Amino acid sequence: MLRAEGQVPPSRDSEVTAVLGAFDAVRRGPFEARAQDWAARARKETDERFACIWGLDLGTTSCAVAIYDSRIGRPVLCPWKGSTQFASTLSIDVDGVEQVGLFGEEILGERVGLQNPGAACKL
Repeated sequence: MLRAEGQVPPSRDSEVTAVLGAFDAVRRGPFEARAQDWAARARKETDERFACIWGLDLGTTSCAVAIYDSRIGRPVLCPWKGSTQFASTLSIDVDGVEQVGLFGEEILGERVGLQNPGAACKL
């Protein structure tokens, strides 16, 4: 915030960055010390609960993924963006990042927005 308001002189920027980084590292210390244990425990619980059985319905328009839940003894659908189905698409954004499961409106909306930020996408 101070940088955005021009309160940090450019000659002191690296010093301010180092001090703030050190302060933040001290505050993060207790969390980081326990985070590895939490992650390992979560991985173990997940591996025990969800068997290595999963299914993929790869359709021409939409897909669905399920994994077997050993606690309840049946497969469960894996939701994506609040839905149990997602689009059968693979696209690459302007930065070269692969994007899976976007619907046409999402893909075209991003492209229209990049080319003409004020334009509304009408499909």
